[in-house]
Amino acid sequence: MRAPVLTIAVLLTLAPGTAAAQGPWGRVKAWTGSVTVEATENHKFPTYTSTTTYQATGEFTASDDALGDGDHVMWPMVNPELASDPAKYAASQTPWQARVAASYEAAGKDLEGNAFSTKCTADNQKAASVGIIATGEDYVFSVTLPEAVFKCTTTGSGPTPNGRFHQATLQFGGPQGQPGPVTGTKTFTIGAKVIKVSFTMKPVK
Repeated sequence: MRAPVLTIAVLLTLAPGTAAAQGPWGRVKAWTGSVTVEATENHKFPTYTSTTTYQATGEFTASDDALGDGDHVMWPMVNPELASDPAKYAASQTPWQARVAASYEAAGKDLEGNAFSTKCTADNQKAASVGIIATGEDYVFSVTLPEAVFKCTTTGSGPTPNGRFHQATLQFGGPQGQPGPVTGTKTFTIGAKVIKVSFTMKPVK
């Protein structure tokens, strides 16, 4: 996963000086926890309406396998010796094992004035990226929404849904405190999309 604040190359260059300054979080080897995303998108166009609901939930373990004890600042970080293995690298960068459940409905008239109706559902497993970065006395939690794999029934020639509900990485955070259980929730409003992200995590030594 691309780091939302600092790149891996910069972190490796600055460590251990910068990493050690992160305090108790620098001794956390990995974080384990869960993420839940609940989202909706409603549109009312001149000739049709559409509604999308989306939920993704599942557990993750984000580990720093690149830096030593006391120097951890970003999770996940892959061991440089394993970076040449594409499968292991991809697995380490997408530690969130999410179940995605979504629906899409649209009805109205197409560009030629013909009536249409579209109904789609998704229920699939998908690995996705989450990440944590310690930044001074604060932390940043980031998440990328996994893709929904839709199956649709349609009449006419209406629009079909995009399985990537939102493609950009979402970020939020707070003060570090001691490395005990951490929880966070934030609601993002992006155009017609309303996306609520909730997570809980605890350190693994």
